Amino acid sequence: MDQVKAIILVIIMNIIFPGVSIALSVVVLHGDVRNTFIGILCALVAIAMYASPLSVMVPNVVGLASGSAQLINYINV
Repeated sequence: MDQVKAIILVIIMNIIFPGVSIALSVVVLHGDVRNTFIGILCALVAIAMYASPLSVMVPNVVGLASGSAQLINYINV
């Protein structure tokens, strides 16, 4: 049962979400509003991508130190 849920989640995140985002931006949004929408969407996805490993590491002190070092590294790049 867990494999079915995982497959459904992968389908939603890899096919449906990008498809709806592209369709919404092409059909409904135009000009600067489209650029702003896509920029904010990309920023949110990037933040989620870099923050998700930190949610696993932070519950212990070593993870907190590693996560802090990772964030400092990302800020400096």
